[in-house]
Amino acid sequence: MGFFDFILGQRQPEPNRATPSPSVDHTLNTNISPDSDKTSETRDLSIKNPELLTNARFSDKSFNTIDEISANLDRLRASHPEDTEKIESLKKSSFELIRKLNSFIEELLPNGRNGYSQSKYQEAQSAILKEPEIMATARKELVDIVNTEVSPAVDQTKKEISQMLDNYINDSGKVLESIPVVAFRSYPPGGLQDTIIISRNGDRFANDGTGLHFIQSREIKEIELRTTDEYSNVKKNSELELRYGVTSDGRHVIQQIGMRAWTASLTNMIRLGTGIKPDVQKVYTRNIGTLEQIASELNISGINAVTNTPTERLPIRAREQILESALKESRSIILSVGGEIGGHVIILDKFDTETNTATIRDPYHGWSIKTDARGIANRFDGQYVSLPQKTPEN
Repeated sequence: MGFFDFILGQRQPEPNRATPSPSVDHTLNTNISPDSDKTSETRDLSIKNPELLTNARFSDKSFNTIDEISANLDRLRASHPEDTEKIESLKKSSFELIRKLNSFIEELLPNGRNGYSQSKYQEAQSAILKEPEIMATARKELVDIVNTEVSPAVDQTKKEISQMLDNYINDSGKVLESIPVVAFRSYPPGGLQDTIIISRNGDRFANDGTGLHFIQSREIKEIELRTTDEYSNVKKNSELELRYGVTSDGRHVIQQIGMRAWTASLTNMIRLGTGIKPDVQKVYTRNIGTLEQIASELNISGINAVTNTPTERLPIRAREQILESALKESRSIILSVGGEIGGHVIILDKFDTETNTATIRDPYHGWSIKTDARGIANRFDGQYVSLPQKTPEN
């Protein structure tokens, strides 16, 4: 018997658990079908950002839902002992639905913030193929609960519980949609240049920003290279080691060490692509920089780099045209972008408005991905560094 099965058998409801607010409409569409994507309206137990979940945190979500259902049914049983058999049947059916979904999703979610190991990811990729069957089964079981005949005294509570389960299934679907990308996300580990927060009692916390995503999962079309288990190349100086990856078409990817240390990673990606030795020390010690600084360092290295700065804010179509035109001059350009993590810089390798696809290298997550071209144009602030000199990489 697994831990979750044990908890379901032993967990007792909290004796003074508050009832759901009477001002909330707990009615449920009783015509729910296995394909329903209805948004529920019960007390908010929903998952706000499925990308931040680990398997332990999803179990907490499951337990919270169980507690709500158990508390409601136990109160009902106390006031209507004549309906005990139906109430216990509803509880058993509800818990079984949650158990099945929880067990399936727990196996897929990563154990910690930096995603899966390669072997764990391969297991998840195989298991995720069962998602349509699992979700259809959960929907069917919910319909069976909705259609269970009960006395008028039990009917309203049955609707409330059915709504909670509907909410739980919808949230489970969101989590399952996010899993293929969550498995790949990695975050800057933190460097010497990062801010350290010291609490009053002397505890130290790195300002690591974990949970902030650059590019949302729904925008990502393909992940070409990620950090975990795929950085097989190493460069060293006397004291430090720099790990990096190479895509199938020869583009280099480095994850920044510090939270704002993207300039050193970007310049070293380009340097590696041209056969120039990277500056390992700067990857560890540099903090935020500018496009002018990137261009200057590349020019000093012998790589032709030109900074381009617009005089005014450009409409999105003009920004798309700039990106398309710039990539005709060189295979890669360095973009200044805004977005989820504030000011940031990435390498743009391909940009196609017809297919709405852009290929970027992002030092923040340390990966190469294909994503929405329009999303990149929306984030692009008009400033970029072009690399007109043809090299092995650009």
